[in-house]
Amino acid sequence: MLLSYLCIVAASVILAGCVTPSEQITPVPTTPMTPAPTTHPTASPTPIATTPVMTPEPTVTLPSELETQVSVTSEDVFRTIFVTYNGGKGQILLQEVRATVTTPSGGVFTRSLTRDGGQIPMGASLEFKGERGENRVEIWVTINGVVYKIKEEKVYFR
Repeated sequence: MLLSYLCIVAASVILAGCVTPSEQITPVPTTPMTPAPTTHPTASPTPIATTPVMTPEPTVTLPSELETQVSVTSEDVFRTIFVTYNGGKGQILLQEVRATVTTPSGGVFTRSLTRDGGQIPMGASLEFKGERGENRVEIWVTINGVVYKIKEEKVYFR
């Protein structure tokens, strides 16, 4: 029984190729694997000349019970744009007045009026520095968690 067991083990070793060959095998040197470098998108260091988008976009007319008045005025000497909240029937539900000014050079500036526990006070205003040429002013209001674009105007400075 022991002899048959040794014959089976010897046959298995030979069939499995676990015997030393007559010629010497030299291992192939390998380099350790390193993970590929992770790239993150970054801003291009070279400025790209783009023209700001000045095409008007649609605005909505709020239902009369949500009416909100916001005015846009300007001052020419210092090229200042004022966005002023003037109240309205929807002032109790109003959560935010947000204005964005896009300048001719492509600058985009956004500011907001938000209520702090009470209502946004009538007459509260946002001030922006405009530039020579056509400045685009867009105004959104948030009422009951819904954002509405209510106004878009162009302000020109010489």
